[in-house]
Amino acid sequence: MFGQYLRYRRYALCLWFTGTAVLLAVMLLSGIAPQLALYGAFLALFLLGGLTVLDYFRFRERVNRLAQIRENLSNALPELPDPPDAVCAQYDGMIRELNMLMRRERDGLREENAERIDYYTLWLHQIKTPIAAMRLLLDADCSAQRDAFTVELFKVERYVDMALQYAKLGGLAADLVLEPFALDPLVRDCIRKYALLFIQKDLSVDFEATGLRVVSDRKWLGFILEQILSNAAKYTNSGGVRIYLVGTELRIEDTGIGIRDEDAERIFEKGYTGYNGRYDRLASGLGLYMSSRIAQELGVGLRAERGRKSGSCLCLELGGTMKQREDAEFG
Repeated sequence: MFGQYLRYRRYALCLWFTGTAVLLAVMLLSGIAPQLALYGAFLALFLLGGLTVLDYFRFRERVNRLAQIRENLSNALPELPDPPDAVCAQYDGMIRELNMLMRRERDGLREENAERIDYYTLWLHQIKTPIAAMRLLLDADCSAQRDAFTVELFKVERYVDMALQYAKLGGLAADLVLEPFALDPLVRDCIRKYALLFIQKDLSVDFEATGLRVVSDRKWLGFILEQILSNAAKYTNSGGVRIYLVGTELRIEDTGIGIRDEDAERIFEKGYTGYNGRYDRLASGLGLYMSSRIAQELGVGLRAERGRKSGSCLCLELGGTMKQREDAEFG
């Protein structure tokens, strides 16, 4: 801190030492006794030391105060210390004006974003009406293309649901409802939901019951499972999917095109599709990103690796949710 102060006052200190040296030289050239000249110089330096100490404590107090304000800048700006000089007063005024501009811009962006989300959410709810009407029409259809149309309509429904969940992602914590439940029925429900996709591509699904009970949000954990199953069905053309438990890790393994090593660490990034996503050309790079965000909120570990023979394996570490259950049961 003292080094910072010396750099801050370096010009004033240099001026003071220069003035003292000039005064000492003038007194010596004027014929004043050297002892008196040195006495005057030492007196000037003593006064400089006293003023420097007082000024340093004021400087340190101001720096510490500014550091405290910086930690809570958005709420503490009106508490800025009084500026010590006209230059600092100008900076102080500029900071306050910039803060006002920033607040107006932020409030405007928040209002605009809220309106956009409201419209987006309303549209997503409204689009469900024609989707439901199309499903009713397909239920009454007996043509040979009925199953193919049903699968495509199911995909549209899933994209709409994913968009709706994405709109809720910002306030996910407020939407969570944690409760204890058996994991196996949830997995079976997700498999049944995607059964048409697996049947259409003649893929097998092998689910080994886990017998686990977890404390989590049923809807959001189901979203993660559905997204993984959706990707498995999309990128698997032969073979199938196996769901099994290793320790406390639920593994969903497929025999699809797999994950490249250079993509394994980035597939959970927003908008990142990787080589396989670019090959597919329809991938958005949002599904696994959303799954990763939700998994973090649920305390679930989510990672990807290569399958044992081919394809990919998405792993859900559920140990944290099981520990929550134990804590809830034993107090």
